[in-house]
Amino acid sequence: MESALRGSGVSPPWPPLLVSLVGWGIMPRWARGWRAPGLLLALGATLACAGGGPPRGAPPAKGPAAIGAPPAVEVVGRAWLPSGLSLDGVLVGGLSGIAYDAAADLYLAVSDDPGERGPPRFYTLRIPIVDGRLEAPGVEVTGWQALLGSGGGRLPGVGADLEGIALAGDGTLYVASEGDARVLVAPFLARHRRDGLRVELLQLPAAFLPDGAGRGVRFNMALESVTLSPDERWLYTATEGPLEQDGAEAAVGRAAWCRILEIDLTTGARREIAYRVDPVHAWPPVPGSLRVSGLVELLALERGELLALERSFAMGAGFAIKLYRVSLGGADDVSAVASLATAPQPRPAAKRLLLDLGAAGVPLDNLEGMTFGPRLPDGRRSLVLVSDDNFDPEQTAQVVVLAVPDEALRPSPPG
Repeated sequence: MESALRGSGVSPPWPPLLVSLVGWGIMPRWARGWRAPGLLLALGATLACAGGGPPRGAPPAKGPAAIGAPPAVEVVGRAWLPSGLSLDGVLVGGLSGIAYDAAADLYLAVSDDPGERGPPRFYTLRIPIVDGRLEAPGVEVTGWQALLGSGGGRLPGVGADLEGIALAGDGTLYVASEGDARVLVAPFLARHRRDGLRVELLQLPAAFLPDGAGRGVRFNMALESVTLSPDERWLYTATEGPLEQDGAEAAVGRAAWCRILEIDLTTGARREIAYRVDPVHAWPPVPGSLRVSGLVELLALERGELLALERSFAMGAGFAIKLYRVSLGGADDVSAVASLATAPQPRPAAKRLLLDLGAAGVPLDNLEGMTFGPRLPDGRRSLVLVSDDNFDPEQTAQVVVLAVPDEALRPSPPG
């Protein structure tokens, strides 16, 4: 399925220069069918370092997440893919997770298209980060690969809502799917060869499986992430929001419980860690409109040490996107806890705010994928974020590149 971009489906035709100088919307998939005054931001976008304009988004969280002053994380580039772009007859979009292939200097971005616009798949991207900046001509889509079942057949569309991707050193891929709790299709974690063939299906805890009777993942709040520790022994994923049995979803003024799942790929041992996701950042201008907050991505630094991306959305008020440094050490294993809503409150994972992207002046879209890219000339780590455009012509697929100092990635000192 590999191919050079031909720019079909875009008028006028787009060459491999894929920086879209267009406006963008803020309508995620959860909000389809909703329309509210002031929802869309008709803003001109250019490929540039972030900056200018008033800060957006919520103020930094109070309490442990805001303790200390971590070294600054800098925005070093932004780009957009044009809406309606297609490659070999398959639409490009729905970028929900991303991984970096350092040997090929390529990025693998999984799409959450459940088979409506092509097979469940990932795309290959070139994101040129040169001299510490995202350089023109920006992002190039170079190909796509269908993800297949163990027998080589196409994955079924129902439940193949792919949201996370991680690349192992042997070239195999781990992918996470949300499933569809409305029809009791469970989420899944699977390992695939680079040619798309599934080679392993990992077992999930029974508590994650929807049963239609008030237990398991919620619709559209299931597995949004998958990441491997650098030694590839430990795999992490997490629920975007609380399991049905773990209490209410996040709201304005109310945080919510998520569960981070750690799997030892050597022994099969696993544990579940409670994670507290931030409240929704703002009230929608129209009462009763959609508002949601969740844990949308994880990136492992080492065993028990992670980066976490949280996304909040309020209809008509837009997004808040926050990057946290997370430590699981000292947190309670809640594998045996039937309900976080009724049990004594567990000790959750510790988190420290690294960057509020809105407050940093980044125009925000539906960011939900994250991976390290190449090391920058000054020694900082590049961190690449991608957004899911939901195949909505009022949105665009956004790429944001951050520069992260090593000091920001270190655990907080005790106390």
